[in-house]
Amino acid sequence: MKFVIEIIGKSIKEGKIHALIDTENLEIIYYEPEEMDNLVKLLNSDRVSIPELANELNLKNDQVELIIDYLIDTGRIKGIYTSDYAFVSDNALKNLIVGLVERTGKIDFHEISNELLISEDKVKQIVDELSRAVINALVPYRRIRIADLSHEVSLPQNFTLLLLKKLIAEEKIVGSLDMVDEILVIEQIVRVPEIAQVQSEKRKTRNK
Repeated sequence: MKFVIEIIGKSIKEGKIHALIDTENLEIIYYEPEEMDNLVKLLNSDRVSIPELANELNLKNDQVELIIDYLIDTGRIKGIYTSDYAFVSDNALKNLIVGLVERTGKIDFHEISNELLISEDKVKQIVDELSRAVINALVPYRRIRIADLSHEVSLPQNFTLLLLKKLIAEEKIVGSLDMVDEILVIEQIVRVPEIAQVQSEKRKTRNK
């Protein structure tokens, strides 16, 4: 069996076949490039339960993890495993965080972490990325309508307003909000520093 795996591994490296080697279960997972493309689209667009995906693909749970880890390694997806055994991409996570903040009316790292079953560090990373996008968009302006800013950064208006309030409270934006005319008046902007990325995480456990 080891010899067969070595031969197949050589063919995979040479691009002669499309497959992954499951060394723990001593199985070969063959796939069509189009199937992998569709999986990448799914993983990038939504929060995906590992057991449900395994059932849909007729694979073991740990084999789905193997595929996800491969896609992380090759840079095709970026995201994090949740504590209830799902995978959520950074893109999908942004949408989930924005939606949750819209519903609750507040940006609370601890509550978001508990609701989405991910680390507070990851929540902070995503919110900081959105904050940087807002701050970078504001650089040319001294006055801007909140609706125009929301459109420019492609975020819901209410979320944009909550984020502005947070940035003003943290003194990263020195200015004021005119809620009558829904305008942000800017005196000074303090750029949000780059932070260490919370890396896409591979699961340490198998055979779930």
